[in-house]
Amino acid sequence: EIFAGVDAEGYAVLPADDDYFETLRSKAVCRVVSFGRSESATYRIAGVEEDEGRFRFEINGERMELGTVGEYNVINAGAAYAVGELCGVEPERIREALTEAEAIPGRAKVYRGKGVVLVDDSYNANPTSMRAALDSFSRLKAARRIAVLGDMGELGEFSDDAHRELGGYAAR
Repeated sequence: EIFAGVDAEGYAVLPADDDYFETLRSKAVCRVVSFGRSESATYRIAGVEEDEGRFRFEINGERMELGTVGEYNVINAGAAYAVGELCGVEPERIREALTEAEAIPGRAKVYRGKGVVLVDDSYNANPTSMRAALDSFSRLKAARRIAVLGDMGELGEFSDDAHRELGGYAAR
């Protein structure tokens, strides 16, 4: 339905790694550009490295560093880079913005102090975002980790199964 509001001269910026990429691309009546790790992505992400929760990577050969935690934010950075460039923002300015980016409270916001690192990733969680948060959490260097998880709302009839499945994922 979103594509109905985009004219033929507009752009659809789509995730190349998504299972529904081809379906989405086939529905677009405008120009399509893609981002992701796929070799066919217009804005290809490669060389991802993590150090203390910060990520360094390349987008079409341009070195980037991300100022937020969570590997899923590398993909978000790919989308931001694509949109920025399509809007005429210089690659150097995009690189600076990604390096300076800070998470908002509830979205992978990191608080540090007295030997403790707290990651608040509590905003409107769903099974996919919870798995991504747990994956990022498990890679942080720490002698001890404690995850405080709450309910995932708005799952309807799938709620019990989704919570049970996520509990097993967290245990693993």
